[in-house]
Amino acid sequence: AIEETKAKHVSKDELRRELLALQASWPEVCEKVRKQIMPFSEIKAKLEAVGAPTTPEQICVTRERLRRTLHYLPYMRSRFNNFDVIYRFGLMDELEKDLFGPQGVWGKN
Repeated sequence: AIEETKAKHVSKDELRRELLALQASWPEVCEKVRKQIMPFSEIKAKLEAVGAPTTPEQICVTRERLRRTLHYLPYMRSRFNNFDVIYRFGLMDELEKDLFGPQGVWGKN
């Protein structure tokens, strides 16, 4: 875990370069992502159709634990991924709300 986290650490200058590069290519990135991501409802329906779990409880994880884990995701893999973009743009709290808030997919029912 320490090695994965250290591999993700970047200096302020490196972070600035990453964010500027991402900003410059943002329209292209968004277009590619839009073509690849299915709506949650569609993914859930497909999972349900094959009997796969669709809630944290179905894999023996509480929603609260999954919610807390969300903020650790950027540190779990050395490979740059979507959670790194969300984290570096300061959107983790918004993602948490979208997932676990009152209107979120795993919000309180």
